[in-house]
Order: sequence, then C-alpha cells, then structure tokens
Amino acid sequence: MKKSILLLTFLAFSFLSCSSDDSSNSVDNSLLIGKWDLVSKKQGNTNIPLTNCEQQNLNSSYEFFSNNTSIKKEGYSSGSSSCSFDLYNQTYSVSGNVLTANESDPPLYQYKEKYYISSITSTTLVLKMFYFMENYDGDVAEENIAESQQITYTYERVN
Repeated sequence: MKKSILLLTFLAFSFLSCSSDDSSNSVDNSLLIGKWDLVSKKQGNTNIPLTNCEQQNLNSSYEFFSNNTSIKKEGYSSGSSSCSFDLYNQTYSVSGNVLTANESDPPLYQYKEKYYISSITSTTLVLKMFYFMENYDGDVAEENIAESQQITYTYERVN
C-alpha cells in the first residue's frame, strides 16, 4: 500500500513537472511590428552573400503591421545591370515562435511560408524558413524544407 501511494505521488509530481509551457517559446508580437531590412542570409552554417540588388537601396525588406498584414519586398536583377523588386502583400500570424505568412490572388494563386522566429529584439529579427506551399491554378508545390536546406534571414529594424 505504501508503494502504491509513493508511486501515485511520484506520478502526480511527474505530470506536474512535465506540463508544457508554450510561453517559453512565445514571441512578443509587438516587437515584430515595423519595417525590417535584410542584412544577411545563410544556409546551415554557410553565409549566402546578398546580391547587389538585395543590397541596393536596401531593396529586400519585410514590414509588419498591427492588423496582421505585411509587405515582403525582394530585390533581384532585372537585366544586365539594373535592379528591380517584387512586393508581396501578405497576411501573417504568429503561434509560439512560428510565423506564417500567406498571400493570395484567389482563385488562381495561393502561397504560404512558415518561419521559425529564431530570435527577435528591438533591433534584430532572425527568421528561418522551414515550409512553403504554392498553388497556382491547381498546380500545387509543397515542401517541408530539410534542416540542412533551410535558409536563415537576418533583418535589422528600420522603424
């Protein structure tokens, strides 16, 4: 009988000590609001140099608004020496430390990206992309990106 009571007591304390605490992985959403310029990216431990177009006039950025919308701006080369950029109007949500960004132009186009928010401070945001899904007119591409292939993006706050 004593063994049963000790076992039940031990199990009760085990369950209490193992309860999940999602708040330890939660991100303060208010830190996310604002404009962030891309300053570096890497795959695994390998730095990926930013192109001139990604750097020129800080063409690549992410801006988050308090109404859960965002604008992602990506710079790229549009010819021999000229640069251009694409703007992606998105909605976003944050759950724990996962940022999900969606863009769509129904009914033809849907795109979703998921990032781990590796770190966020008042001046630096580090995102690691681990998932994407693209649906263009019923042609769906979806991938859980392998750890070794995940790209980490580091941004600095502009405002």
